[in-house]
Amino acid sequence: MFNKKVLILFVILIGLIIAIICIPKNNGFKPPSFDSTAKKFDKVPDENKVVKIGSDYSFYINGKPYIKDDYIYVDFYSLTSENIYLKVRVLQNDEIVAESGLLKSNESVEKIKLKKDLNGKNISYLIMSYEKDTYYSLGEITLNLKLEEK
Repeated sequence: MFNKKVLILFVILIGLIIAIICIPKNNGFKPPSFDSTAKKFDKVPDENKVVKIGSDYSFYINGKPYIKDDYIYVDFYSLTSENIYLKVRVLQNDEIVAESGLLKSNESVEKIKLKKDLNGKNISYLIMSYEKDTYYSLGEITLNLKLEEK
């Protein structure tokens, strides 16, 4: 016959195993934040310049960005399905100089605050896509361009 103490320890052990398996683990992951300056829109500035990647993933972004008052004007529009979030990073020499928060479908951001001064006119947009709820990366696209004079 089982000893009562052994049986109690066995039940506790099984309970701990079940708790460890069932408790979700986030490994310290913090999802990106949404852009506080994002606005809903009805129409993009130029339908002919929309970048389409598959049926669920498209965007519009200003191909002639410029700097004014410590902001870079990107006019970034998310035309994704409801299950995809987008964000844009502005890079120079592989360093992040500006970054938007996440945009939901049919949201746009006009300008992004610069994190540092730019050296020269060559920049890159890094458009990043994320799956809703899980924030798994759905890929990224890099666009290389030059700043406009304003």
